[in-house]
Amino acid sequence: MKRFALFYLFYFSITAALGQANTVKHELGLITENDSYISEYQDKYYTNGFFLFYRYLANNNNKNINKKIIELSAGQQIYNPYHGDVYLQALQDRPFAGYLFAQASINKFYQDESVLKLSGQLGVLGPASQAQEVQEAYHGWFQFYEPTGWQYQIHNALGAQLGLFYSAKLYPSAPSEQIDVHGFTDLKLGTICTSATVGVISRVSLTDLLPIFNSNLYGASVGKRNAGDKEAYFYLSPRLNYTLYDATIQGSLFDKSSPVTYGIVPFRLNVEAGVRFRFRKVNFSYGIIFNSKEVQNEMDKRDQYGSIAISVLL
Repeated sequence: MKRFALFYLFYFSITAALGQANTVKHELGLITENDSYISEYQDKYYTNGFFLFYRYLANNNNKNINKKIIELSAGQQIYNPYHGDVYLQALQDRPFAGYLFAQASINKFYQDESVLKLSGQLGVLGPASQAQEVQEAYHGWFQFYEPTGWQYQIHNALGAQLGLFYSAKLYPSAPSEQIDVHGFTDLKLGTICTSATVGVISRVSLTDLLPIFNSNLYGASVGKRNAGDKEAYFYLSPRLNYTLYDATIQGSLFDKSSPVTYGIVPFRLNVEAGVRFRFRKVNFSYGIIFNSKEVQNEMDKRDQYGSIAISVLL
């Protein structure tokens, strides 16, 4: 239960400050991802992620765009083999790796419920990301086992990434107000990861769904408040991913000296499912992500982890 103390503190501190303004122009939140959110007995591959984000409503003079949102975020991702205690190099079926980054994006939400996001990211991969220190501290705080094997982690590399995300509503004339489906494309280009993902995401609710430009699905909760701007829905998102390059597995493009590296499985299937809701000025979500095999070796298996997000509208 200790790991949820941060969320309780965050929730109760922000709800005390919530006002009744008709327009909210800012959103502040955090996301945490960890495989232990699914099982206490799992600690492998993508094992932990922590992100802070801030969104604000930007000026918009385009009548075709319902709202434009600027998003600033920072985060850290941590990877290890099938366990965080694999001291022998020969047994590491995935490299230890950490990535620390900052990102800025422009998010445009159109009147037809399509979405366009353009992002730029700078970061660092390797020991400079402080992933080893964070994992060791985390395990020490909660009296888990001591991680070993980080001396073989991926070496330092500069991260520079560009991203493009586009989503469009499918079957816009469908009569149901409780179910919708959106198709999307997510492109990433850079020194850490180059990939393309296509997929669909569906929302299912017992009440009428908010339009995408007011929903928390893609982070569009800021803006003018209406009496009906509450939401609670389940979502399901199957995806097909093609990865051309992944530095957390293959090492840097410009430095081939990392002691443990592997080839990648280029085509991957991913599925995410979960629940999201907004009550007054608080957004919350919980999701489970399943990833197919990513590393080209006989030991590597599929991966899964949980994601928790909470934010407040200001």
